[in-house]
Amino acid sequence: MGRDEQPFSTASDRPDCRRCKHFAVSWYPREPYLCKLLGFRSLALPCLEVMRCDGRPCTGFQPKPVNTEPAKPKRAGGIVDVRS
Repeated sequence: MGRDEQPFSTASDRPDCRRCKHFAVSWYPREPYLCKLLGFRSLALPCLEVMRCDGRPCTGFQPKPVNTEPAKPKRAGGIVDVRS
């Protein structure tokens, strides 16, 4: 495959790491992205690294579970005056 050829027709054809349950952010500034399934950190998104190294889209993508519980109400912050 040549440098100018696209390995996939659109960006929607490839998995989105940010929506994968194996994606995480690492503590290493030089390698901020982490794939827990494949066990590596990288500067680019892991799905792009897999495509660069293997030439195929990542096959380990699994969507994050959807939270079906209603959001909890936020507590009011600040100082409460108990003198009254």
